[in-house]
Amino acid sequence: PIPLSQSQSDPFVLLVHHRHAFRRFDFLRPLFSRLILPEGFPAHPHRGFETITYVLPGRGGLLHRDSFGCKMRYGDGAVQWMTAGDGMLHEEMWDVESADEFELYQLWLNLPAKHKRRRPNVQLLVDGAADEAPRAIKTNVVERAGAMNVE
Repeated sequence: PIPLSQSQSDPFVLLVHHRHAFRRFDFLRPLFSRLILPEGFPAHPHRGFETITYVLPGRGGLLHRDSFGCKMRYGDGAVQWMTAGDGMLHEEMWDVESADEFELYQLWLNLPAKHKRRRPNVQLLVDGAADEAPRAIKTNVVERAGAMNVE
């Protein structure tokens, strides 16, 4: 790690690369996934920043669920842009039913002070036709069933 002050690194908080493989015939997998390690990132809070998650083309993706009722499945070259703003609870679990190989990059961006209390939002950016730019799909009302409770 390179020690940087906040003024040197702002607005960049974190850049992480995740690469995972889940083998269906791994006899220890059921034990680890049920008792020890969930397959992904269970419910956790975010506030005051944005996350941009890019799943590499041809790779499995994630199942997203949050406290505002949004549920989505994304992968294979898609980008999820989540603005936590005033705060939200969410989880990102590996979509192990769709693939065995997973690879993504996630960038965390600090929001300016005037935007830290804005309403949370989640967007999915997907490829259009070959001659089109990627387009945003508003997903904050995709599915209300299964929303997490925030108390």
